[in-house]
Amino acid sequence: MATQIKQMPRYCSGWCAPTIIYAIIVVVSIVATLIMRTSIQDKIKSIIIRTLIGSLWLAVIYLTCKYCYNTTAWFLALLPVLFGLLSLIFITSIMVAVRNKTRRRSRRR
Repeated sequence: MATQIKQMPRYCSGWCAPTIIYAIIVVVSIVATLIMRTSIQDKIKSIIIRTLIGSLWLAVIYLTCKYCYNTTAWFLALLPVLFGLLSLIFITSIMVAVRNKTRRRSRRR
């Protein structure tokens, strides 16, 4: 009778580089919120939302690092940064297009 050897799941440290870098990004984001010139109510709401979303995403990255999926953890850590950059490019291109359109209209008059 053949004995089956159970594969034990691999565990790594959950605090790998992507986890630490994303934690720093969350902290910087919260500090930036404190510096902004908005009302106290808006600051509190923003800090609560950033903390909740940041903590949940940090937990996901932590778990991927804990089970040794470092490449996936890097992808997850950089995904919000990528979305932010793409949003910035998209909004900037829309603003430039609207500005060019209004310039063309004002030249025709």
